[in-house]
Formats: sequence, C-alpha cells, structure tokens
Amino acid sequence: MRNALETARTFSTLLMYPEVRQDLLDCQDELEFMAILKRTEQEQQEQQKDERKIQQEAIKSAASFERPEDERFPVGVGIWHDIKRRVPHYLSDFTDGVTGRHSLHKLLSATVFVYFACVLPSIAFGTLNDRNTHGAIDVKKVMVSQTIGGVIFGLFSGQPLIILSTTAPLALYTKIIYEFSHWMHVDFLPLFSLTGLFSCAFLVVYSFLGLSRVMKYTTRSVEEIFALFIVVAFVVDAMRSLSSDFYTYFDPASCSRAINQTSLTGNTSDHSG
Repeated sequence: MRNALETARTFSTLLMYPEVRQDLLDCQDELEFMAILKRTEQEQQEQQKDERKIQQEAIKSAASFERPEDERFPVGVGIWHDIKRRVPHYLSDFTDGVTGRHSLHKLLSATVFVYFACVLPSIAFGTLNDRNTHGAIDVKKVMVSQTIGGVIFGLFSGQPLIILSTTAPLALYTKIIYEFSHWMHVDFLPLFSLTGLFSCAFLVVYSFLGLSRVMKYTTRSVEEIFALFIVVAFVVDAMRSLSSDFYTYFDPASCSRAINQTSLTGNTSDHSG
C-alpha cells in the first residue's frame, strides 16, 4: 500500500501533462477515467525504459573513448561508428514530429518558438555585422546563410534537432577579419570565404582523426575564460561607441565647433544672396 505522499506524487506526475488532464476532464464515467490512468502509466513505463536504454548506450559510447586502442586516433573510425549508430534513427528523427498523439500541435508550436528564437539573434547580430563591415554583410545575408546552413546541417549531420544561429563570437570574428582585410588592403568577402573554407578543412581533419576525444582533458574553466574574453571584447566595443557618440553630440567643444560651422555656413549663404 502506498502512503499519502507516494499517491500524491504519482498523481502529480500523471497530471503534469496537459493532454492527460484534458482527457481526464472529458471522461464520461469512472471506467474511462481508470482506463486513461492505466494507459498513461504504461506509456510512462515505456518512456522510462527508453530513457534507461539511451543512457546505457551513451555510457557505452563514452566508455569506448577510454579504451587504450582508441588513443591512437585511427583515421575515419569515429565517423564510421557515428554513421552506424545514427542510420537506424535517421528517418525517425524526422517522422517523430508528425506521428503520435498531439505531435503535429507540438511540432507547430515548437516551430513558431524556434523561428522567433533564431530570427531575433540574426537581426541583432546581422545589424552588428552590417555596422562592423560597412554593409559587406548585412541582415539579409546573415539570414540567408543561416537558413541554407541549417537545412544542410539538418539533412546531412544526423542531428536535425541542433539549431544553428549567429552568435556573439562569430560577430566578433567577422569584425576582426574585416579589420585585418582592411589593414592588408585585400577584399573582405574573398578573405572571409577563405577563412570559412580553411575552418571547414580543419574540422574535416579533426573528424577523421577523432580529435574530439581530446576534449575530455579540458575543464570548465576553458569555456569560462573564452566567455569572459567575449564579454570583455563587447564591453570595450560598447564603451568605445558610447565615448564616440558622446564626443560627437554632447562634448561642449564639439558642439561649439558644430555651431560655429553652422553659423559660418549661414553667413556665407546670406552674403552670396
């Protein structure tokens, strides 16, 4: 027999899903109510079994990196293992969104949410890139490139749930590459394209050699240091822009020079008239 706390916890788990609550409200009699509870319990048990299976597979996959023979970085073995692991689930990754109960409703709501979650950063960082590159990369180009890259990644990466979007480090790198191209007196867009191609080549080499295993030797401090660098860079850039706007529009000396220039222009036009 369950005590009151266990019973309350069981019902709170069952009633946390909106579709289950709606089905229970629509029941006509006690038998239908009990049938829905039984069905929900079975679904939860199956879901827990699937979660345990996924966790076991993840543990086995992580443990395979610890084997001594994997430390030699064999060429292409990691990619081949990833393909064998993902091929059985490739179609289900796309069909799970339209099959099952209330799946289409969840798919539409998630699509709308993710759309705005991706569009807003694209507009923000696209505007920043437009200012940093003097129009060479604007909002339209950022959104088109993000759309094409996201579709290609979703179709051929085996991980369609990963969402690609423009981030602050990319905007910072874009600005650095633009300043470097201006300093070297070369065209920005060809240099930017070559930078992307070289990065792609490095990623291909890393993938074939399985160098992602090296990440197990890193700590969280590496990520924190990188994030701190990005924050400091953007704060300095913001303070520089704020200082420039202040000396342009609010500095007394600049304002007096602007007023004198305006008055001189007006006097010149009066004399000419």
